[in-house]
Amino acid sequence: MKILLTGFEPFGKQTINPSEQVVGRLAERGIDGVELATAILAVHRTKGPEKLLEAFEKTLPDAVLMLGEAGGYPVPTIERVFVNLLEYPAEWGGGVAVMDERLSPGGPASYFATFPVREACDQIVKAGIPCRMSLSAGTYICNQVGYVIHDYIRRKELRTPAGLIHLPFLSQQAALSAPGAAWPSMELETLTRCVEIALRTVAAKMTRTV
Repeated sequence: MKILLTGFEPFGKQTINPSEQVVGRLAERGIDGVELATAILAVHRTKGPEKLLEAFEKTLPDAVLMLGEAGGYPVPTIERVFVNLLEYPAEWGGGVAVMDERLSPGGPASYFATFPVREACDQIVKAGIPCRMSLSAGTYICNQVGYVIHDYIRRKELRTPAGLIHLPFLSQQAALSAPGAAWPSMELETLTRCVEIALRTVAAKMTRTV
């Protein structure tokens, strides 16, 4: 069972990204029964999706799980829907704002995650880690890569399950983001365990359906 796991480089004024940290820790640790392929994506409207598709074509995985950062989120959040829209303020785009832009002019309005979202969330909660599901991945790069990979899989007529989990800040990020503010955060080991459970969940489900 080969799973492609991706994270993102640090974003904005941050010097670390929990998604990158989790990918690195799991790549080093490994998961029994799972061949893990990894990639770290740029937080960039062209470089990010290009690196994702390049990694997919190179590794030909059985499943894809993407990780992203969501500062301010209280718990890991598994996304259920990716929309055909790119929109973000100038401060996130190197001084250039994007508004009302379609990711794929002729593509569907949205894609539902094909990763076992509910099963993964249930298993994470059973392990004692807070987790929730979401109906909006936003309109920035995380939503973009989620839409792009599902669109690619559809066009290639593949059946590869894919999904994305937004991770909250690490504690050191929360401490430095706004002194005196109560930013929610989690420890790296907890986030790593959360993602490991999600990976094991999809591996187990795919094994059952073979």
